[in-house]
Amino acid sequence: MATKPTPGGSDGTYGTELNAFLDISLASDGKVADGAVFSTSAAPTVDAGVTNKKHVDDQVATAKLIIANGATGTEVFNSTLTAANTFQDLDIGSTVTALASGGSAFLQISTPGSGFTTNNYIMKPKGFGSATFSQHFNASQVGSGAGHLVLANSKFLYTVVVVDSNGLVSHALDINTATVVIKVIGYTSA
Repeated sequence: MATKPTPGGSDGTYGTELNAFLDISLASDGKVADGAVFSTSAAPTVDAGVTNKKHVDDQVATAKLIIANGATGTEVFNSTLTAANTFQDLDIGSTVTALASGGSAFLQISTPGSGFTTNNYIMKPKGFGSATFSQHFNASQVGSGAGHLVLANSKFLYTVVVVDSNGLVSHALDINTATVVIKVIGYTSA
């Protein structure tokens, strides 16, 4: 087996050792040799013929964005929250069954009607972050993540959230007197 030449340690044989080392992956014309990159000696005609790269190919499952219910989305919440400043579960997986075992959801959050001033709304993966509502934003209503939204009357906002393996996320609002409507616009499922 060829080894890399060692500077200072390959006196008189450096060129020979370097050429032997390079001959493993290069053809005599200097191009990459057949079999050096591919799993077969001939160039592949399909992706399966390319050598698997563990650092890439085995790490990320193939996923694609699914549009929920055409152009209208799928409504998963249309109510007031049960208590102000308190996280409660939102079971997305019971309505969008493809998310019943987890995934990510692209959501439209709307505030029909009145009752909002500039209210803080937080959506987060269930079990992550603090359970204390106020720790997710500061007094200037600057959020500490994409799941912090400032709600006002008759507005549409959008966010992405990770859905846990039971189809749940957590959400909270600083009031419980105004209706919030949440629709799943798109998702990737686990």
